[in-house]
Amino acid sequence: MLGAAGALPFIALAIAAWSTGGAVANGTVSAVIAYGAVILSFIGGVHWGFASGPMAADSSSAAMTPLLVASVLPSLVAWVALMLPAPWSTAVLGIAFVAVLPLDRWAMAQSLAPNWWMRLRLPLTVAVAALLFITCAASVSRFGA
Repeated sequence: MLGAAGALPFIALAIAAWSTGGAVANGTVSAVIAYGAVILSFIGGVHWGFASGPMAADSSSAAMTPLLVASVLPSLVAWVALMLPAPWSTAVLGIAFVAVLPLDRWAMAQSLAPNWWMRLRLPLTVAVAALLFITCAASVSRFGA
């Protein structure tokens, strides 16, 4: 339920990006970029938790070290996306959400992530990436590349 609720701002903002104009559309695109950056950073924090939390207690440090290193990348990409102009920022965020999926699968294979993790992440990632690309298209349509 919480995961689905977290997708609601992406849905509302993508719709608003297409259905509004002028300053409102510009603000809507800025809002989806900011929200996407926050959520992408959150995903990185979740991976940090996988590598350093209770689930990692039974895992070797050889499995945890790459995950700790990789867990900071979503925040760095989100930060860069915040500095890019739309539509580039929405495209970078959409690609980044998809790019994190192999890390999710790897964490599952190392028994660092809970068994239900991919059942949550895969549909949410598909939805969020699609909505970011829809917002990207709206941004191109309204403001040009």
